[in-house]
Amino acid sequence: QDSDAASLKDYFDDVAKFIDGARAKGHGVLVHCQMGVSRSSTMVISYLMKSEGMDLQEAYTLVKTKRSVVKPKKNFLRELIQYGKELKEQKEKGKKEDKKDSGSSSKVDTKEGDKSRKRGQEDSNVKTQKRARIGPAGPPPPQDKSKDEKENPKPARRAKIGPMRPPS
Repeated sequence: QDSDAASLKDYFDDVAKFIDGARAKGHGVLVHCQMGVSRSSTMVISYLMKSEGMDLQEAYTLVKTKRSVVKPKKNFLRELIQYGKELKEQKEKGKKEDKKDSGSSSKVDTKEGDKSRKRGQEDSNVKTQKRARIGPAGPPPPQDKSKDEKENPKPARRAKIGPMRPPS
């Protein structure tokens, strides 16, 4: 059981890195705690705020629609509010630095401009494709198979879902 003095804020960034790393490899991530009410929901909300750019209200509403019993403790909500402020400050600071960088050079090489524009388009497409999904996990994205795997396919492994039973 969580105490009113418990803190999760020190884990927010590490959890986001872990989830982003797993998702980049095409894996799903199960976030859980004993009851699935306070700690796990707090961590998922913090992830959505950092990695998906949602504010606290948006992230909480999304998580609540997927699991109606979520109810982060007051101390966790205070930490999420503070985390949201920090993320907003970081975002604004980044925008200011981008403006400084873009204003410093008056002449732009068109080839470099085209490359960076294309790169920016690719980034936005990747971001759109990797939006967070909360709820039952879907199948992993298709991956290119090597020539050897196509010729000698391995038998499919079935995922074990549900309560585990001891062998009889």
